[in-house]
Amino acid sequence: MSDLDRKLVRGSAWLALSFGGSQVVTFGVTALLAHLLTPADFGVVALAGVFIVALGTLQDSGLSFAIIQRRTDVERSAATAHAFFLVSAVVMYVAAFFAAPLVADLFSQPRLTAVLRVLTLVLLARGVSGAASTLIERELNFGARARGELAGTVLQAAVSVTLALLGLGVWSLVAGQVAGAVVQAAIFVWVAPFRPSLRLASWKLLRELSRFGRHVTAGNVITLIDANFDTAIVARLLGAASVGYYNVAYRLCNLPATGIGYIIGRVMFPAYATLQDDRPAFREAFLSNVRRIALVSLPVGVGMFIAAHALVVGVFGAKWEPSVTPLRILAFYGTTRAFAGTTGPVFQAAGKPQLVSMISGLYTVFFIGSLFALVPPFGIIGAATALTLTAAIPLLLSFWVVLRILALPLRELLSNLKRPAFCTVPLAGVLLVLDLSTRNMQSTLQLLLLIAAGLIVYGASLATVGRGELRTIAAAFRS
Repeated sequence: MSDLDRKLVRGSAWLALSFGGSQVVTFGVTALLAHLLTPADFGVVALAGVFIVALGTLQDSGLSFAIIQRRTDVERSAATAHAFFLVSAVVMYVAAFFAAPLVADLFSQPRLTAVLRVLTLVLLARGVSGAASTLIERELNFGARARGELAGTVLQAAVSVTLALLGLGVWSLVAGQVAGAVVQAAIFVWVAPFRPSLRLASWKLLRELSRFGRHVTAGNVITLIDANFDTAIVARLLGAASVGYYNVAYRLCNLPATGIGYIIGRVMFPAYATLQDDRPAFREAFLSNVRRIALVSLPVGVGMFIAAHALVVGVFGAKWEPSVTPLRILAFYGTTRAFAGTTGPVFQAAGKPQLVSMISGLYTVFFIGSLFALVPPFGIIGAATALTLTAAIPLLLSFWVVLRILALPLRELLSNLKRPAFCTVPLAGVLLVLDLSTRNMQSTLQLLLLIAAGLIVYGASLATVGRGELRTIAAAFRS
């Protein structure tokens, strides 16, 4: 466990650097573009992104997880997956090209046809690099992955800002995403441990990998619906500008949850896969993971709820103020999703990927019903409320199943959450007092004050109440 914990901490650190650096760049660029572009521009690209993510999920078909979980015949498995990724990328692009006008008509957005056709080029880049990316993760070589992701993000930012300043509007967002995806794919192929040979691809092996991957794909499809159906409903009922406002609130609340979920999925799944036959070690790794997630997600959720107005208006400008109330509601959703994300890798590593799709499917039924009930009368506030209220369903069900799989008592799980919760209490009190007493301050200055105070207070709490966990992490780095 000591050696594994070092790998986990280092892998998490690389992913945090990669994802955190990418998000910092993306956040800064989005704030700048928010002053150059309209909410409708962001809305059209966000709507196109829903379909890109949907096609990308089908393109992978769970084969990446099957290769990471597999212990034998890795080269032939990787070659088989590589062939599948290439073929599926071409099929998905052709399908999206001809379906684009229908999608544009469905949402009454004429610009969506051309945007979707160009943005789908991202799938071709991912098809080329899909197997390489999987092999990098399987080796826990997250430093190599970080280089590719950061390079892609920086290029995307440079292209988007340059074209926006030249007055290209929505196309600045589209061209930036395509350019970033191409560079990222090239680096993944270059740094992969080996390049799969198409000569080793096997139809028989594809069927074998698909037996594991189909459960992952089913879960991913349901998760995809959960993550994007609200955007589609808002676009259909309220228009592109409302999608822009809602998308900003969703992306802000989802930054910590997405980052945490990304790190959990990428680091913990291959780590859990090595522990699947050692239940005590598996259980201890899970508890450490939950404890560390709580140390990050709880303060971020509290801070985002209290500082929502300063964050939106101070960074994006007064024209984005309709995003404030949805962000306050979605702050709870982001925290809930971060905790729920700790369970998926457990199911997959334990050889039970079907549990992800089963739990997500039940959640989806309640989620879709809530959207149709709340969006028409309450708009984007109703969408945020539906998302937040129904998020408790997968959280409770997933943890209940994990406790049974790992033979983990509930009281032991709760005892691991005490210190992170105690660290967050003084943070909430200080931020609330500051927010109420500085309402007349300029929004950007108020935001900087809240951030500075939050870092100081939470840092002090962490240094006292959570110092044991900090020592463990520091020891892993020093080794």
